Amino acid sequence: RFIFITGDGGNGKTRLLNEIYHRYSGIAQVNFTQILDFDDPVLHLTENIKLRIAEQLDIEQFQSYFQKHSDYYKIQGIDEVSHEQLKQLKEELEKDFIKNFNIISHNQRVVLRFDTTDALQDRSEALKDFLRLSINFKNMLVIIAGRDADKFTAFFTEKPRKYVIKTINIASFSTDMSLEYLRKKQEIVPMPSLDDDLEKKLIFLSGGKPILLDMAVMWRMQGIELPWMSQYHAEEIRGVSDNEKDGFRLEFEKELVSPIIETTDNLYKFFILAAWVYPLEPTILSILLEIPPDETERVLKEAQAYVFIKQLP
Repeated sequence: RFIFITGDGGNGKTRLLNEIYHRYSGIAQVNFTQILDFDDPVLHLTENIKLRIAEQLDIEQFQSYFQKHSDYYKIQGIDEVSHEQLKQLKEELEKDFIKNFNIISHNQRVVLRFDTTDALQDRSEALKDFLRLSINFKNMLVIIAGRDADKFTAFFTEKPRKYVIKTINIASFSTDMSLEYLRKKQEIVPMPSLDDDLEKKLIFLSGGKPILLDMAVMWRMQGIELPWMSQYHAEEIRGVSDNEKDGFRLEFEKELVSPIIETTDNLYKFFILAAWVYPLEPTILSILLEIPPDETERVLKEAQAYVFIKQLP
């Protein structure tokens, strides 16, 4: 079974992947790996995808695979080893991965979740090669999310076997959905209440994108005001031309990131670094921000609570 989740950035694809885990991971007959996120360039190689899955499913079960994988790459540079020998060893390596995978999936349905396919760009063959291998897996579900995830469905149109294929397009919230979302948020998080005019402005300016609504609510929870928004009433904004609406929405997005840019707090400095430096490990963060280890630990812990932070392995 293969599910492809597509949609614009900020519409909730990653959140849906996490929600699937939270809802079903407690079932004994289901075995989830962590999300395999293509924002991690290590996963732009098929072999690394397989290694990551094997490590997460059962290191002991895949011992033979790890050994064959090591042997295969050790002999690649040896002149006496022919192309045919290498091809045969690679086939044996793939067969061993499939065998061990299916031993695990015999008793538990394995759920593999992939995210951010658009980050692959010209390295999409890595995922295509894995899909070619995955048609040999039993009792598994593959969920693939990304702005261009639906393009990978073409792989299955060329195959003679029948597969269960489903594509889900996550659209932005409608006005009614945005309003319901904001009101549910106000019920579960401590924050100053939103008046009717502010609700309307947030719904319109966010364009129904959950991540923008979440960021606005997050600043509200922390008592950080967004002064630009108080200059206009909702009806003024909604009554302007299409070009002006785009300008208002751009200003709104600038307003959402301004608390990060304008502060000297180490947490917000971390946000800026995280946009440019990967991997941003604790030791590197301490050096770049010139802060002690205990402050580094605080920054990393607090950062995980923010809706726009994605933690990679």
